[in-house]
Amino acid sequence: MKFIKTKEQKTKLLLLAALLVSGLCIYWRYIFGGDLPVFNDSGNDTWQQYTMHYQTIVNHIRRGSFSWWDFTNGFGTNMFNLNLFDPSLILLYLLGVITGPEHMVYYLVWIQLGRILLAGAAMYHLLGYYGISERAKFLAAYIYGLNGFLIVWGQHYQFGMITVYVPVLLFLLERSLQKKKITPLFPLMVCATAVYSTYLAYMSMILVGCYLIVRLLMMEQERVKTKIRLFLSSCGSILLGVGMSLAILMPTAAVIFGVSSRLESETSLVSRILGGLAPYPSVYYGTLLDRFFSSNLRGMAVENVSGYAGYLNYYEDPVVFTSTLFVILGVQYLFILWRTKLSTRRKVLGYVTAVVIGLALLLPLGGIVFNDLPSPSADIRFCLFRYLRL
Repeated sequence: MKFIKTKEQKTKLLLLAALLVSGLCIYWRYIFGGDLPVFNDSGNDTWQQYTMHYQTIVNHIRRGSFSWWDFTNGFGTNMFNLNLFDPSLILLYLLGVITGPEHMVYYLVWIQLGRILLAGAAMYHLLGYYGISERAKFLAAYIYGLNGFLIVWGQHYQFGMITVYVPVLLFLLERSLQKKKITPLFPLMVCATAVYSTYLAYMSMILVGCYLIVRLLMMEQERVKTKIRLFLSSCGSILLGVGMSLAILMPTAAVIFGVSSRLESETSLVSRILGGLAPYPSVYYGTLLDRFFSSNLRGMAVENVSGYAGYLNYYEDPVVFTSTLFVILGVQYLFILWRTKLSTRRKVLGYVTAVVIGLALLLPLGGIVFNDLPSPSADIRFCLFRYLRL
């Protein structure tokens, strides 16, 4: 084909084709079998909450009666609590307005496939800054596009887009670091992330901050003055992006801080952090090991399903399922890193990063830092996935 002129274009085309074919295999029942991607999960969120919310939004838009408070759901629901600003869900609402709310559930699987393709493509572009081969970029982007969080929790519809936002954020930050000048798109992307989700933006900014520090330490040829300038300008850009999002972020945060029991605690933050240095109960670590390979090897805590033997319940287990390929390559990385031609500083930083990831998984402190929870098990499914995707 004449439009494929470079190796990069060929690799990207093959990547998207591989992700599409794999996605069709994963979701074939919903595409070819007549099933709908609406699940009887723990808490029945997708069945009894999400789809009704989406229909409510579309019905109000079609009637011209949309407002920030909906009185058709119980005593009323704050619409800022419904992830209104997820771009993939905005597409869903648009399709619902055009074709009718009764047809929206048919589009959910195609939106999920679109997120998989976007996540893989975003990761491929980020890896372009690392000077690795096209085969390595293809494999890493393919694994990321089919990562466990997107496949399992992306089916909660509003969580999947963060797997696209994170590599885009890091791509723009990496571009800024290499050019020694902040690209204007970086604070705009921070703003889009904060508008998309308060919870996920908070955790994403922790990741972006850690990435920034590690990358600055890896810059061996740059002067300390230059590194300080890049650090301050990057932090300033993050604050600018958050500030640009306040019109949406503040009302959304008010909902979370006003009604969420997850943010209540009788102990101080310092006490919680110190308590987070103690290990989990021993049963946690068996669940953790299993969930590197699958989300339900110990069963599922869902109605009418017995035999669950995991830590706490299905929702509060650590979400570390990635893929067997990820586990194999991760172990290889740890054993091969010291034999590479990288400088001693980069090797040390690589191992230090691996240790930090391990501690975040092995100690409750990881969950506390990522979600500032009264208990690290209160909603741990959000707390740890970010480290394991990149």
